[in-house]
Amino acid sequence: MIDDQEETYTASLLHSIKSNHEKWVADKLNDQPQNSPVRIRRIKTEIPTQLPVIYSGKEILNLAMACHGTYSDYSDDLNNEEVDLVGGFIQNVSDWGDIASELELIERIRAAKELDEQIKELSSRGFFVFAATEKQRMEGGINPPSTFLVLHLSVKRCTDPGVITSEAEGQSPHA
Repeated sequence: MIDDQEETYTASLLHSIKSNHEKWVADKLNDQPQNSPVRIRRIKTEIPTQLPVIYSGKEILNLAMACHGTYSDYSDDLNNEEVDLVGGFIQNVSDWGDIASELELIERIRAAKELDEQIKELSSRGFFVFAATEKQRMEGGINPPSTFLVLHLSVKRCTDPGVITSEAEGQSPHA
């Protein structure tokens, strides 16, 4: 239609319309508040110094399902069978934790039972499961700061140097 109206829409008028539009867009974009990038900040006092031993699948599932991420640790020098055992358990905790809040109660109970059986198998093979949560802070973006929970999950051999026992706690292990 503009091509049919060369006398009305001259090249100089079209350049002027384009320039005015670009200025309007730039002004509108500059009117938007600049959000700082989203970041997760660790809080030194919230970082667990010792992880308590976990004895049940229900206990680990309840911890994991409240968290948004996981730090995992495990014994060095695992053989192939132990890699499958330890790695499979850590993966299951992570997977169940990711979806547990979406599950019906009966499915959560089944997941806890499965994790419980894995903990018993790990224990029978000389491994302890340790876990705790850490509160971190999510900042930036368009929302106000909020709590960001992370699970610390460790599967260690009872003979690992980082595993200590406490006489005051009846020889219960800590990592």
